[in-house]
Amino acid sequence: LFRTIKTRSVLDMTAYHKGKVHLISHRDLPNEVPYEKNRRARRFPFEEVCRNFLNIELYKGEASQEIDKVRILNVMRNKGGNLDDYTVLDRIKSADSSDPLLVEDLVQFSKSDS
Repeated sequence: LFRTIKTRSVLDMTAYHKGKVHLISHRDLPNEVPYEKNRRARRFPFEEVCRNFLNIELYKGEASQEIDKVRILNVMRNKGGNLDDYTVLDRIKSADSSDPLLVEDLVQFSKSDS
């Protein structure tokens, strides 16, 4: 997702809403006429998808490898430098709200989440 947005590529999305799968796509589906594509786009639950995305707190997510989470957090901090710096994860685990670096991290994470 990050690479798609960063490179301004096209992103197809699917959503499961009210018992149905919905798809939004830049491209036409096979054998789809423009009317069908427009109807499919109109029925896509944009409001529900946006509401759910706005509630995501990416920094609380899990990764199969801890180093992946560390790298993702460091990219979200938008600081550059060493992406393998574990101190960002240590600050989150400590949850010390008096730590000014943690506060700064959370501000950056909220920008990345929105």
